[in-house]
This record gives sequence, structure tokens and C-alpha cells, in this order.
Amino acid sequence: MSENNGVLSKKDILRSIDDSETVYIETLGGKVRIRPISSGEYEEVQALEYKGLNTRTRGIRPGMSSREAREKTELNIDLAENSKNEFKANCLIAAYGLSVDEDEQWSVEEVRNHLPPGAPREIAERVREISGINPNMQERVENFRTGESESDGDSSPGQTGVQAGSEAAGSDTDTN
Repeated sequence: MSENNGVLSKKDILRSIDDSETVYIETLGGKVRIRPISSGEYEEVQALEYKGLNTRTRGIRPGMSSREAREKTELNIDLAENSKNEFKANCLIAAYGLSVDEDEQWSVEEVRNHLPPGAPREIAERVREISGINPNMQERVENFRTGESESDGDSSPGQTGVQAGSEAAGSDTDTN
């Protein structure tokens, strides 16, 4: 960190993506070097993670409280699609995180096809951890379902129930 009263400089911030850590990966039985992912890389991951999740709202109008809006919102999860996308997202994060050196770049296909079962998820969890990302999709779904927010409990959309599958009955709005 720069000597500017603890304030990060542009150089400090840009260098942080290059900070790698050596971590033990149980499913591999050894240590690997990983790096944090950038916000642009994380945006790609989030796009994969949210595929298969759809919200449908009925009767939401201006001036409605957050609680009322949550009660009129359904979260529909295509479990098969969500599972596939979670695996793809873990492979993408692992590939980014393992690509520490210029001469040793990992592809998603290498992670997907050559690592043992469980390794992409374990590596992705460690990359998320050093990147400061909360990886728990289940927690996000549960927070949506119960209407809780990490910040104040009443600012994120939610609902009173979750339906598995992609076949919910009629709606005013359908967001993918």
C-alpha cells in the first residue's frame, strides 16, 4: 500500500489483481497458486450463475413497499440449468484463478476435462475467497426467498415461496 495515509493509489489497486496466493486443494492433494479475479471476470461469472433463475412479478405498482413487492414476486429455478451453469461458472473462475503466470494460462476446457470431480468447485471457492466474493448461490436464493438483504433486511426483492422448474403460471413481468 502507498504511504499516503493508508489510501490506495491507482498503482496499488491495479497491482492487487496480480497478487497470488499458494493454497492447498484437497481434491488435488497438493498446493496451487491462484490469483483474485477482476470485476470484469466476475461479471462474466455472474452472468453464468444467474442463467436458469427467473423472477415473475404480479401487480407491482409505484409507491408499493419493498415487502409488498417481495410478496408479489416469484423466483423460478430451473434446477438442471442452474446446476450446469454453476459448474460452468466454477470452471471459469478456476481457469481465471489458476492463470497466474503468462506462460501458464488455463482454459475452461482444461479445467472442465482434466481436473478431478470437485476440484473446479474447491479452486473456485478459494479464488472467490481471496477475491472477496461471497460465492454461496444457495444463500442468495434463500435471502431472496425470505426477503432478507445483507445490508438492511428490506431493500432487496424477495418473495414468499420458491418454485422449482421453469413453469410458473402467468405474470405481468418476466425477467431472465
